[in-house]
Amino acid sequence: MINKVFFEGKVIETNENDKAFTFLVKSEETYNENTYETFTRFVCFKKVMEKAKGEVKKGQDIFVEGRLTSRKKEGQNGIFYNLEAVAEKYIILAGKATPPATPSTTPKDDNIPF
Repeated sequence: MINKVFFEGKVIETNENDKAFTFLVKSEETYNENTYETFTRFVCFKKVMEKAKGEVKKGQDIFVEGRLTSRKKEGQNGIFYNLEAVAEKYIILAGKATPPATPSTTPKDDNIPF
């Protein structure tokens, strides 16, 4: 059975404690000239958690790979199941391209065969 999700969106909230780091991602989809927003909560554990605590910040564009999971919770209206995504990998997407590096002033060697 395959359980794999891929999301791209903007981080709009982060939260951390001793056991997990969570972040909320807003993604948008346009269909028939209407834009629909989706909010997905990601949770990170162990090594991914330690890395994400220092890197994932509100306002960043992010690409996340993970899996779906559900947790049973009890509320005022009884038992319900909370669906969330466990982040396994992520990439912070750059908002703007970095300027090109300044050309080096190293003299050319015409004896190089390539």
